[in-house]
Amino acid sequence: MQRPSFHQRPALALAALAVLVLGLAPACSSANDPAPLAGSLAGRDVILIVADALHAHHLGAHGYQRPTSPTIDHLALTGTLFADASSQTSWTVSSVASLFTSLEQERHGLLYANQHLAPDASTLAELFQDGGYRTAAMIQNGILWSRRDQPDWPGTRLCRGFDSYEMFPDMDRVQQELDRLLTRAREVVLEEERPPLFAYIHLLPPHEPYTPPAGFRDRFDPDYAGPVDGSLDSSLRVALSHEGFDQPEDLAHLVALYDEHLAYLDAELGRFLTELWAARPDSLVIFTSDHGEAFREHRNLGHGSQVHEEMVHVPLILSAPQSPLPQGRVCGSPTSLLDVLPTLVELCGLPQTRQTPRGLSLVPLLAEPLTTPAAFEERGLLFTSRYKAAHPEQLNIALRQGNYKLLRHWKDQRDALYNVAADPLETDDISGQRPELARALGRALEDAYRASTRDVVGDDQAAPGTIPQDVLDNLHKMGYLGEDGGD
Repeated sequence: MQRPSFHQRPALALAALAVLVLGLAPACSSANDPAPLAGSLAGRDVILIVADALHAHHLGAHGYQRPTSPTIDHLALTGTLFADASSQTSWTVSSVASLFTSLEQERHGLLYANQHLAPDASTLAELFQDGGYRTAAMIQNGILWSRRDQPDWPGTRLCRGFDSYEMFPDMDRVQQELDRLLTRAREVVLEEERPPLFAYIHLLPPHEPYTPPAGFRDRFDPDYAGPVDGSLDSSLRVALSHEGFDQPEDLAHLVALYDEHLAYLDAELGRFLTELWAARPDSLVIFTSDHGEAFREHRNLGHGSQVHEEMVHVPLILSAPQSPLPQGRVCGSPTSLLDVLPTLVELCGLPQTRQTPRGLSLVPLLAEPLTTPAAFEERGLLFTSRYKAAHPEQLNIALRQGNYKLLRHWKDQRDALYNVAADPLETDDISGQRPELARALGRALEDAYRASTRDVVGDDQAAPGTIPQDVLDNLHKMGYLGEDGGD
């Protein structure tokens, strides 16, 4: 079985969905001026949903051939799809901290799971809390652990600003935990006589192990008869090309299991969103992921090790149907998870942060999605892979400016240059054809990385603590093997 391809640009894919699924005209071609957006969502519920390890390439709204995501595709039709959105790094803890603070991982300093976030940076939850919102987090990925009952070592401190921070991390019961989490999320959303709500919902699928339940398993590759079953062991064997796990059909089946896991998530998300819209129809929903997932497009499998597009290209959808926000729009400008915080500050009229956000508000793009303001074209987006204390030479960094992205492999200082707009899968290194551009972006990359490591917000990333054994046990079942929650 061949792997499915990316066959349409997102604008075309979304337009086709609008016609085939909803019978709508393709609203992405509209240029109508929307109502003023700044402050227009103040006092509304805001629901931030993160699906872990979701590469945008695998969604129908992004042109994927398999029917993995009808709910997410429909959500895009009811809002704005930012088709060229990226995470700043390619692993969970640092990426979520960047989402919460609008700072690159070097600036917020939370580089390992046994560190904590410095108090000098305001978090998204703190801003909503200061703005009079009830704040609640429901999280399935145990690496985001944070415990108020352990004042000496409370974990990542990503719980700051949340009135409640609930974990559903049991890796032996992933599907039951997802059901419990969404049941709890319904209870929180449906509470009566409460202030406006900011809810952060972090769902584990499609993160490995790729274990879709009955009804989804074998949906996309039913004839496979090999040894790959989606477990961590079989994924590792495919990654290392072990004998018996080294055939093209083995890797293709692993992709099929990932897609089936995504389809399962999409169905569960559909049930939750149906109830949410029925009870709170004026809510704002932001859907995204913390990072992507690689299937040996550039040799590696999984996430964290690189910053190629398959590890950092994530979905980003803003949908509030009963609001001035546009519907059925596709924005092709390069955007970042760093942009979410300043966008919500502007849309919801929240207090300003203590730190200077590194992202830009997306409100100008929401107002005019078919144009790219100069600030978005000219800025340099810095990407860095996961830091490994034992192997600092394995760091990979990149800088994107406009359509061009320069990647540098730290160990050998080898650069590769890609035109991401023309080559979204980064298969054609054009550094030899554009040597002056490669050198210029290389210098800009060095400057950006040097500045990010110099301008750390706060100095309270205390000496690493010890992750509790029950947390480590669950992390090991997700493939995090080190005592710092690392590989």
